[in-house]
Amino acid sequence: MSLLLYGCGSSKFEEYKEQAREHYLNNEYASAVTVYSKALDEKEDPEVRTELGRIEGEVARIKEVTSMYDELKDSSVLVKNTYKPDDTAKYIRTVIDTLAKLEAFDTSSNDNPAIYVKPLVSSNDFINVKLKAGLADVNQNYNFSDKSTFEYALELAAEVEDLLSEYPLRPGFAEVR
Repeated sequence: MSLLLYGCGSSKFEEYKEQAREHYLNNEYASAVTVYSKALDEKEDPEVRTELGRIEGEVARIKEVTSMYDELKDSSVLVKNTYKPDDTAKYIRTVIDTLAKLEAFDTSSNDNPAIYVKPLVSSNDFINVKLKAGLADVNQNYNFSDKSTFEYALELAAEVEDLLSEYPLRPGFAEVR
């Protein structure tokens, strides 16, 4: 009787393991984590435990990337609806800080977040956003132009929107938020 139960458990384990792999390949990261955990409930396995840990780490990095993406996207929408200098300055600072976080993001691994961020931060679009953010920041502090800081912020928002439309989140990233 115990052999029969062990065989059933092993079969369920293999089924979960394959389902989890398919979820991961289909960019269903949260589902992959859930199903790998179910496989481990059936049977402890060092290979599955390692894979689960790897995917959990990747999910944490995806959340970090989507958070930065959302900061840029949300702040660009908000700046269009504000006319207060303090809010405009905050927007410019948010963009500058978020761009710095993206540049500092570890892209040395070959996981999905690195595959997304590496070409993003090396793109001309990214460089254009950085330049526009720098100009807006300098103008805000020194008023070197006839343009208002708000006008610079609107131009910056357009550049950010162009960047994000050129580099949308990878499949499955939005579901991890």
